[in-house]
Amino acid sequence: MQEPTRKEKLSWVRVLFAVAAIVLVASYLLAPRVGGHDPRPLQNLHNLHLIGLAMTNYATGYGGHLPPSRSGDVGHNWRVSLSPHLDDSDLVLAYHHDAAWDSPENKSATNQWVPTMTSPYRPKPRKDAQGRGYRDYGLISGPGTANPPDGPVTLDFISEHDGMATTILVGECSGLQLIWTEPRDPDVSREKIGITRVTSSKGTSDSLLSSFAQSHAVALFADGSGKTLSYDIDPKVLAALCTVNGSEAIRYEDLR
Repeated sequence: MQEPTRKEKLSWVRVLFAVAAIVLVASYLLAPRVGGHDPRPLQNLHNLHLIGLAMTNYATGYGGHLPPSRSGDVGHNWRVSLSPHLDDSDLVLAYHHDAAWDSPENKSATNQWVPTMTSPYRPKPRKDAQGRGYRDYGLISGPGTANPPDGPVTLDFISEHDGMATTILVGECSGLQLIWTEPRDPDVSREKIGITRVTSSKGTSDSLLSSFAQSHAVALFADGSGKTLSYDIDPKVLAALCTVNGSEAIRYEDLR
């Protein structure tokens, strides 16, 4: 039997993301409305699905490689790289790639609030004191992750090692208070491995993942699925989910 090409593999990844998106929308439409319905959990996951689709489209043009946490001579981040794939045409036109993210030339772009990159749980204001827009999702980076210091791995590599369904690409990290154009992400070698709740709009966290939600944070996996991860998750399980070639055995119940 002939081995599928990289293009064919990426096409299947797109299908996985599309199916996940359909399931997400269907679950929202079929959810009971008794006593009111909070749209934030599904909106949070929907944001991740859009980011995941953009990542897959990006990978198609870069030999299957995921976007790097930081790229270019002046250090652009992955959210800027994904903007053309997120239909953020205004952001693409506003951002100057020949200037640093925090330069005067990029003030207009940096001061924008980007809904796709912002958790619906984040309370207002959604900007810092300088008017720069916050974002809540970070690329899991650091040694052993899909984005190690020497550059991102391919989706093929993840599939052939720990597996797409048990490898986190992006996680909710509201407590790191990151600006959406800032080339900084949660790093397994720098942040504490764990998930914490942020309790105020000015609150911060030194954990790898964090959220304003009551009981969980969300994460995007390489197979296109968005999952909720409990604040009580075992740090060893979270660490294993962040690696791409650790050969750890992970059960679904470990995520709850």
